Amino acid sequence: MDKKTRQDLKRLKKERKFDEIFEKYGGIYYRNYVPTWYSYEEIKKLKKEGRYEEIFIKYGYNEYRKILEKAKYEEIKEYKGTFKASFYKIKCILKHIGINITLFFIGFTAFTAGTTEEIIKINSIQYSDEIEKNDKRIKNYAEEIKQMNLTKLQTLMKVTDDMWNSIEGYKIPSKDIFGFFELDLSTLDGYGVCRNFATDVAKKLNEIDPDFNARTINVYMDDGNIKIPDINRNKEQSAAKKIPKENKETEKEKTNSNEVEENKSNTQEFWDKIYEDVNDNIIGNHMVTLVDIPEDKIILVLDPTNPSISIYQNGKMILLNPGSSTMDAKEYSTAIYHGGIDGLINSSRGFLDSFKKSKLSYEELVDKYGLEAQNRALKQIRTVTTVKDNIKQEKNKFSERIRVSKLEKSIKNENYLKINEDRERE
Repeated sequence: MDKKTRQDLKRLKKERKFDEIFEKYGGIYYRNYVPTWYSYEEIKKLKKEGRYEEIFIKYGYNEYRKILEKAKYEEIKEYKGTFKASFYKIKCILKHIGINITLFFIGFTAFTAGTTEEIIKINSIQYSDEIEKNDKRIKNYAEEIKQMNLTKLQTLMKVTDDMWNSIEGYKIPSKDIFGFFELDLSTLDGYGVCRNFATDVAKKLNEIDPDFNARTINVYMDDGNIKIPDINRNKEQSAAKKIPKENKETEKEKTNSNEVEENKSNTQEFWDKIYEDVNDNIIGNHMVTLVDIPEDKIILVLDPTNPSISIYQNGKMILLNPGSSTMDAKEYSTAIYHGGIDGLINSSRGFLDSFKKSKLSYEELVDKYGLEAQNRALKQIRTVTTVKDNIKQEKNKFSERIRVSKLEKSIKNENYLKINEDRERE
């Protein structure tokens, strides 16, 4: 996107001429520049009026697919009952991550090797401009971090802290492009959830230092508490408040409706349990970043969403931050997210690597990477950043003084020449 186009888009957004954005630049730019509150209200209105084709054109296949699936679910529920409808819902969830439901219950033969690879390939072509621009952003950012000569822990904390400082907050992403979840954080007003944070951080870490071998992994995380370092996530809560009230009421009504159905049918309760078990035991409910630390022979688990560090050891995730929360690795669904047989092989290899004996004991790891060490690293990098910014400001001031001095000198010379010319005329 050239500078002129960007300026025009920002102007149209500021003036709330959203239809003009769509008419001039099409659906992709429309989705990127139209505010969430407006999108929510417009989709709601288009649904009510039955203008589904317009939803597809403006908001893409993913939004259109949700409408079709919901309509299909309601139809099955009405004519074939809750049992069949619940089965259809599970089928949709599994289909989105590339699992064939019939084979899913049999075991690993459910693995459809080409599905995710094909989706990622299609998305890489469709969103090539955005991907190229974002890769350049990440590369420039990595170059800045390299110049700071930070330790491994300082780098982890710096990237996590910068991510929270450079986004709008935590809420359901607008793009959510499979294989390129980091694109939702590519602008200052970007926002996302765990999958967007984990992939963004992983890409940056690998660009800074390939030895990190950063990659994402699906986990199931319980509702326990956890103490996080001094990273400001106030934006996360302010973003959550922006969810329209109508949406919350709809969810409440849906919950009440489900409760009525559960009272009517034991079958519904049974399938709800199946759904929860699939989510908790197979798919997971959270995504984090795995990072190799070769010098300590350990795999760290960096959670950018709830800033904290764990270790991946003997196939288990062990928290280094104080708290009662636990995480279980979901290598199977992670393999599918990574795509094909290669994803399965890499996830299996990561699982086996976790059994390598670390050079440090658990107590030593807490001392080196735990909460106190995280806060200490944050304090150090912020001091370095402040000093660097001050030096930059002073350089800018010096450059400005030089520029003004040259300008004054130039004006003075021009005046001198003019005076001489006037004298010569006399």
